[in-house]
Formats: sequence, C-alpha cells, structure tokens
Amino acid sequence: MIPFAFIFDFLLELLVDFITQIVVEVVFGLLAEGFRKLDPEGKTLVVLFWLLFGAAVGILSAVAVPHRLLVWKVAPALSIVGGPLLVGACLRWFGAWRSRHGHRPSSLATLLGGASFAFGYSVARYLILR
Repeated sequence: MIPFAFIFDFLLELLVDFITQIVVEVVFGLLAEGFRKLDPEGKTLVVLFWLLFGAAVGILSAVAVPHRLLVWKVAPALSIVGGPLLVGACLRWFGAWRSRHGHRPSSLATLLGGASFAFGYSVARYLILR
C-alpha cells in the first residue's frame, strides 16, 4: 500500500514544477517569442533552448532547496520520465487555453517545449542532489 505522505509529496513536487513552468511561461514569453521569430520552424533549437533553460532553473532550484522533495526510491525515475510528459501535457493545455483567450502562447506552452523544460529541470536536480 502506498502511504499518503508519498502521494502528497509526489503531488506537491508536480505542483511546484507546474507552477514554476507557468511563471516561466508568463515572465519569459517575450523571450520565447523572439526566439521563435529567429527560427520559426527549427524545433531542434526550441527543444535545445528549453532543455538548457530548464537545466538552469533546475540548478537554481537545487541550490535554493538542496534536498529531494520525494524520499521514495523510485521518485527520481518518475520525475525524469513521467514528470516531463505530464508537465508537457499540462503546458500544452495551458497554451491551448491561452490561444482560446486571444493570446499567442510561446513555444514553452507546447508538449515538446514543456516536456523539454521539465526534462532539463528534472535531470539537473537529479544530478546535483544524487
């Protein structure tokens, strides 16, 4: 049986990751738009940009909170594999929501951009905190 504390910790980590990425989406939207103008069809550059940016935010996060949020042994694997897919899907939903409300979402608000950012973030935290 999975303890309640594990479920709470897991959801807390996902929530912190999701809120961090929404803040990045809103605050750095103009930067991403400028990047999109430089290379409108270059998905490789978009992935590389968000991967590196996610890693930088992950490093800052690991310095600010120098311990794991989840203590379960399988948590790092879930964060590196499942987290980016879930966060990418949520950011894709957020981008669609912004589009419906008349805003042009950045490349972060896509499955590819959000998953790249979350993957860079998760890997950076894992490597620093292991």
